[in-house]
Amino acid sequence: MKNDLFFSVVIPAFNRAHSLKRCIESVLNQTEQRFEIIVVDDGSTDNTKAVIDTIADSRVRYIYKVNGGGSKARNTGIDIAEGQFIAFLDSDDIFLPHHLANALPALVQGDNVCTFTQVIVDRGEELNFIKPHRPIKEHEHISEYLMRDRGFVQTSTLVVPRELALKSKYDEVITFGQDTDFAIKLVFNGGVLRMLSEPGAIWDDKWSANRLSSKSNPQQRLEWLRRIKPMLTDKAYLADTGWPVAKGFAQNGQRTRALNLFFKALVRGCYRPKMAIVIFLQVALSKSAYRKMSDVLAKFGVQP
Repeated sequence: MKNDLFFSVVIPAFNRAHSLKRCIESVLNQTEQRFEIIVVDDGSTDNTKAVIDTIADSRVRYIYKVNGGGSKARNTGIDIAEGQFIAFLDSDDIFLPHHLANALPALVQGDNVCTFTQVIVDRGEELNFIKPHRPIKEHEHISEYLMRDRGFVQTSTLVVPRELALKSKYDEVITFGQDTDFAIKLVFNGGVLRMLSEPGAIWDDKWSANRLSSKSNPQQRLEWLRRIKPMLTDKAYLADTGWPVAKGFAQNGQRTRALNLFFKALVRGCYRPKMAIVIFLQVALSKSAYRKMSDVLAKFGVQP
């Protein structure tokens, strides 16, 4: 670790040559310039390496590895990072110019402070909104914030001390919710999450045919919940089974089972009334139908 190097920005990339240069330039244009950029190429078959070669900046490090998924690529970046703090950035997202500068004052206040921000969600067709709608409250359990409400720690807004990242690491098995899993482990390992007042990134959340055809794996999520159950409150555990797990079963054609899980969590008081309505619609409607409805609502200022 280099004491004069504040940030290591870890960018996992898989076949994102079309968006990678814009992503990297958003880091190079930061008002805080004490950083290195680690691009971990997760076995790309496009011209990702050629894009990196066009960037004439010695702070950009390129690592190629056999394809193993985004979490494994992030962990590779964590392992070789030399900065005091690690900032994560997905290769189709971009930092806003003051992201690193805004994080630094909070990060140096304590050994285990981790910062995150709201993110500007870009769904295309001039549809943008900001989430999460609120920060985590003082003394609020991280699992309650993330699993019982619309709490959200988006990966490209997160900055953490290197030693804490090494201790926590991303789960390389799960194919969902890596941001939720990592945030919970950070707090479990002694991290203190603080949401800054200004959005720090733009998240590319445009719909695609690949997303439409993808299927959830609710059984895998149940197994993950059982593994991390000691890190969760009882209501958070139950809330997740009634929400993402239930959605997964519904998307796979097991709607009755999905609704049973939702109502079990509902009667245990896991959701506030407005949240319960949103979750019910997510479980009852198809993924594409709910997305279309939420996009229409967002155009009228109602956050999906």
